[in-house]
Amino acid sequence: MKIRIYRFMSWLGLILIGVSSLIPEKHLAYGYYKTFVFLTLTAILVLVGCWILRLLWNVAFG
Repeated sequence: MKIRIYRFMSWLGLILIGVSSLIPEKHLAYGYYKTFVFLTLTAILVLVGCWILRLLWNVAFG
């Protein structure tokens, strides 16, 4: 069964909501909403970076 992008993004959102709700209040300098947005964008950037590295690896080493 393939993991579609919508299922992946819904799981990502659920995990990030859980993580941002467990962060102590003193570490949330910008509030819950901005912390959630930051975590979401960071996770997407990391995934895109990994995808690009995998693509380059496949091109280089076939």
